[in-house]
Amino acid sequence: MRMLALDIGVGTTDIMLIDSEKNSENCSKAVIPSPARRHAAAVRAATKGKKDLFILGDTVGGGEFSSALKRHVAAGLKVTMTEEAAFSVRNDLDEVRERGIAVVADRSPPAGFAGDVLWLQEVQIGEIVRFFEAAGESGAVDSVAIAVQDHGVSPKGVSNRTTRIERFRQIISRDRRLESLCFEKSQVPKDFLRLRCAAARAGKEIPEARVFVMDTSPVAALGCLEDPDANRDGCVLAVNAGNGHTLAVLLQKMEVLGAMEAHTRAFDSKRLGKFLRGFLNSTLSNEDVFDDGGHGLFRLEEKLPKPDQVLVTGPNRTLMEGSGMKFRYATPAGDVMMTGPMGLNRAVQHRKS
Repeated sequence: MRMLALDIGVGTTDIMLIDSEKNSENCSKAVIPSPARRHAAAVRAATKGKKDLFILGDTVGGGEFSSALKRHVAAGLKVTMTEEAAFSVRNDLDEVRERGIAVVADRSPPAGFAGDVLWLQEVQIGEIVRFFEAAGESGAVDSVAIAVQDHGVSPKGVSNRTTRIERFRQIISRDRRLESLCFEKSQVPKDFLRLRCAAARAGKEIPEARVFVMDTSPVAALGCLEDPDANRDGCVLAVNAGNGHTLAVLLQKMEVLGAMEAHTRAFDSKRLGKFLRGFLNSTLSNEDVFDDGGHGLFRLEEKLPKPDQVLVTGPNRTLMEGSGMKFRYATPAGDVMMTGPMGLNRAVQHRKS
């Protein structure tokens, strides 16, 4: 059995072709720039060339791309987006329009349009499969697993930060394993627009394969438990210090006891250590994290046990070095950059069982 796993983050897309007949260190892998960076570069080029933009395609990650669009509009240039593409900016299309972006149903540029047309697509399975085939990897891909970040659609007037942590809590309250946040293509909740779009795109590109999707933050935390020295029978604090979000999950025997998520930019090393200790000893509240600009936290037990082990991953993992906490970096498949793909593999195998 072979599974293609893609963890699409803010900075990079981490890819692994996982073959059940090979040990993980011998599986082919790649790390390439994220699609958001490619889309942002296209917007910046149009801004420099003083070109209006017509944007269509999939719902993809915002971040750097959304920031580039904001600067484009601020430069006095027009941006028109189809509805599905516009959800890349905000899950509420009224909020997209408030940013000076026109949202249209028509997938063709307006008559007389003389600007640049930009197609959004972050899941490109065919190109990746062909790349691996050119490198000597032959054989069918049975499954595709993709991780992207998705806050979910918020009700009017409700912060998407609140929605994200609350949806996380609701799902985990029903099934305490992080794997419960992994969905097969037909099972993705309707309010996860980006996850649904990623699953649909993968299904179109490789219809013979089963498709699974999961959010990037919890999949990295799950991937920490694929470290060869992870104490999966004990109590583990898994920390993913990503480019955008930092997520900490406390697990006991692979079941979630609580989680905290905030924006990485809010932390230096000492402050991260303070927040993590506050989460663990219950001196930090959900409101404290939200009021600080983060998403929030939840605890499923009145008192959380002290972790036996702290495992850390993510591109900003060195923040932990001045935190005052004892930890080790997770290296599943011998590579910290494969934490996401290895987390996807664990999630999919659990879902299939």
